[in-house]
Amino acid sequence: KGKQQSFIFLGITTRQGVVITRKTWRFLHKHFKNSMALARFQASSILQPATPQEKSSPKFFSIQKFFSKRTPSRAFQGWLALDTPNFLRRVFLLWSNSPARLKKTILAGSGLFLVILISWLFFWMRPTEENSQNNAPEKTQSNSETPMPFITEKNSHILKEPIVLATSENPNIASMLLNGEVYLATAKEIINVRENKHYALPAESGGIQFAAPMDDLSLIFIYTDARKFFAWSTINHSFVQNNVSLPEKTLIQDIDTYLTYLYILDSASNQIYRFPRAEGGFGPLSAWLKDSVTFEENARIAINENIFLASGKSGVQIFSRGHYVKNLESPDTPIVMTGIFTRPGLANIYALDATNKRVLVWNQDGLLVAQYFSEKLDLAQTLAVNEKTSEILVTTADTLLAFKMEQ
Repeated sequence: KGKQQSFIFLGITTRQGVVITRKTWRFLHKHFKNSMALARFQASSILQPATPQEKSSPKFFSIQKFFSKRTPSRAFQGWLALDTPNFLRRVFLLWSNSPARLKKTILAGSGLFLVILISWLFFWMRPTEENSQNNAPEKTQSNSETPMPFITEKNSHILKEPIVLATSENPNIASMLLNGEVYLATAKEIINVRENKHYALPAESGGIQFAAPMDDLSLIFIYTDARKFFAWSTINHSFVQNNVSLPEKTLIQDIDTYLTYLYILDSASNQIYRFPRAEGGFGPLSAWLKDSVTFEENARIAINENIFLASGKSGVQIFSRGHYVKNLESPDTPIVMTGIFTRPGLANIYALDATNKRVLVWNQDGLLVAQYFSEKLDLAQTLAVNEKTSEILVTTADTLLAFKMEQ
């Protein structure tokens, strides 16, 4: 900024400098008809002695007296060849005989030159903001500054810039694929993304916390912070409250569906409950997990023929008929789980790791087949995948983004 100011100041005064130069040149040209005359004048000014009239001048006498007391040093022996007092005397007399207007112009130009020089030196030598930042001690990196480890990771790919499919005024909860349509669940409504139609949750229903589609019935099931379940129909676009009988101290961590069953992840009991579809809601629960499992923070589930449990540092675990089978292959950089996704009929299992700005892909055998990286995944919160269009759908706080998967 300082450099810019000094250059602006220099530009403003350039015009004045040109005017001063022209006036000085006109003055010299007026007194000296050509360059030879100017040279003769300089030589005579240096070598010729002062005239009696000049010697009688009080100003000349004081100047001559001043310089006569100064003895040149060895570094300036060359000046001895020049009659320095006489030279300065000529310059002084030339200045004394100059018009007042010319004197003011020369003084003003000299002053401006000094101001420009001092300003330029001040702004140029002053430390810039960039240098100050470079010299400052390094700060601890936030999640948004965490570098992507794609260079050393297995089967890594860089995602291109995403497409914004939708934005919302309310916080986003989840994106879903149902009957070929993309739906976005926010805290207060369901949005048909293609048609841009909004369906508000009934009054006094609370805010949506979890949402999961049920393909067989063309329904989206919703759980709110008022501990209420609703089923929203993609056919008649209506919300119907459903009865779901839960244990008293249930702490719902996630929900999902398979066929006509509703699955609820309860972190209070470290159990996955399964509810069959029934009139007006769902029938009595059954404890699906047969093995003892401890859910870590932010545990999530995804279901096809098996249940995939993503739980903290444990990675992604596969469970079949209630029993642990194995873990999906782990990448070199440990997963910090944000979300997991799969559906019946899909070829792969997908996980979102927003901290490391990536989406991981495993096949049905549990092998890590791809990792997709993008800086835009840093703020991602939920994940869905459309394998027919090869699109990764992620939600941020107020946006639904679509990334194209390309090998």
